[in-house]
This record gives sequence, structure tokens and C-alpha cells, in this order.
Amino acid sequence: MESANNILFEKTYNGHTLFKNQLDLVIHIIQQPGTEYYASQNDIEKYSRTLNRLKAYVSQLLTSSVFRTITPDFQEALKAIILKKTGDLELTNKITSQIIDELKLRRNIPSKTDHKTDHKLNSLEQLSNDFKNGKYISIITSKPLEIEADISNDKFSLRKLVFEDFVDSILSTNQPLKDYRFNFPAESSGALFWKGINKQLIKYLKTLENRKDFLSAIQQKIHIDFNENVDLFHQPVLSDVEIYATSASILRALRKECKLVVFTCDTPIYSLPLIVIDPAETRNAKIYAILDSDNENFNVYKFSNEEIVLWRLFVWDKIKSSKYSGTIVEFGS
Repeated sequence: MESANNILFEKTYNGHTLFKNQLDLVIHIIQQPGTEYYASQNDIEKYSRTLNRLKAYVSQLLTSSVFRTITPDFQEALKAIILKKTGDLELTNKITSQIIDELKLRRNIPSKTDHKTDHKLNSLEQLSNDFKNGKYISIITSKPLEIEADISNDKFSLRKLVFEDFVDSILSTNQPLKDYRFNFPAESSGALFWKGINKQLIKYLKTLENRKDFLSAIQQKIHIDFNENVDLFHQPVLSDVEIYATSASILRALRKECKLVVFTCDTPIYSLPLIVIDPAETRNAKIYAILDSDNENFNVYKFSNEEIVLWRLFVWDKIKSSKYSGTIVEFGS
């Protein structure tokens, strides 16, 4: 299959390539009215912010070593700018399909050039994909999950994976909100997690371009008591106090409806950091162990089916019981 990079930047149509390079592609998308990425050059701040964010996203999409979801918004924008270039709807549909299919295929087939490196990358892609498709996520770790730290770093980060999935779960239409459970050995680690995700959510709300869609999406999935004296959906700019209160309202509602729960227990379940996906589903349960996930020299180990069965029997069934579940760490503790 022809590579997306070759189709976009090397192959000629009517004597011309579609785009000169990644930056040219990004600029065409931003300047295309009607797409989710459109930004007027008169709004310098928004244009610059959108440009930088989209540059990073496109770079990651076109790099096999990084896993990013190919969003419907990007597919529509890509189709729009290719149609503008070719003027031929049938050809545009064919080109767009080729690019999207190649990007999806690249995430499922490891390269043959470097077996060790690609095995690692393939494991990460499997983890990211399973994490995204899971309905119940449980993370068991003795390490404090300071979720606000290094969240913008391009390398793999458990903190980044958690928060991005959390936001995607809120924004995903026609899908119920996921359940997240965290187990730490110390109450201080649980409190640090709540503090961290609150900081990251505050930061996200401050930079959010379409606050109304985000708040409407989460309000449709869980009941939240927002401040009735503030028009959160239409007020152009919110004060820091209003943003802090909104973030707290969201996290309290998630905790109240058990969509985001944090436990601390002294049951001996802590070894390597574990990511457990859909543990209650016999056939679909998946478990990953993370080795040295806070630096660049780490690996991902995926449990075999036999190991999952034993883990569910001797660990999961225990910590789900009232006797061994431990103590809930409340938001704001």
C-alpha cells in the first residue's frame, strides 16, 4: 500500500503534488472555512494556537512510532482541502480513503526494520488501542500518579494516556462515560492524584476553544450542579474562580456517580504498575504491566490469557470485595 507521506507530498496529480510538506498541509487545513480547525489570520492568538496544535497532531499521525486517533474532524478537513486541490470529488474520495486506510494499517503492522524497537512500539499501540476501546479502566500502582506533570511531553506517559482518554470519553458521542478506578497504597498518593487531575482539568478548561460543547457533552452523561449564577456556556471569558469551581463540580459529580474512584488499601497487590482493562469481562479483559514508565527506557508487558484468569481469581475478585477493597479517597481530601 502506498504511504500517506508519498500520496500527500510526493505523488503528482495534474503535474503537481498535493502539498509541499507537513506545514503546507496544516496551513491549508487551518485556512479552509467550514472545518473544525478553521482559524482566521486576524485572530493571531487563536491562529497560532491552532497552528501549533495541528502541527503536532499531523506530525504524530504521519509518524509510525506515535499512536494518535484519526478523528472524524481531521478526515473531513483533509477531504475538503484535497477537493479544493483536485476539483474532482471522485478522485478526492479515492485519495482520502487511501491516506486514512494507510494510516490505520500502519498502526496494526509493525515494521520489519528493527524487531526489538517495533515490538516495543507495537505493544504501546496495542495498549493505547485497548485503553481507548475499554469501558472500565483500573490502574494499580505504588507510584504517585502526578497527572499534571509532563502531560505535554510527546513520549509515552501513563499520566497523558489517562487524561486524554478521560477527555475523549466525555466527548465521544453515543458512548456512555467510562469507569475509572485507581488503587494506591497510601492516602497521600490518592490525594495527589485528585489534586493533579484537578490541575490538568483546570488547565484544559482555560485553553478550551469550545467550552459549550465540552460542558454539554459531560452534562448529558452525568448530573452536574453547575453554578446557576454563571453562564458557563456563553460567557466569553471565565474568571479563575469560575473555572476552578467548574472543574471541582465535574470531579465531584464523577466521584458521586462512581465514574472516577480512588482507593487506598494495604492489600499486597502492588508490584509493577498495572493497567487493567474491562477486568469483569472474561473474554475481553486485558492487563498490561509497565516497566520504568517514567523514563524513556521502559517496556510494556501484556498478560497472557492464562495469567489474566489467575490475576482475576486471586487479585481482582479480592479487591472488589468489601473486605479487601480498602478505603475510598475523596476528592478534596
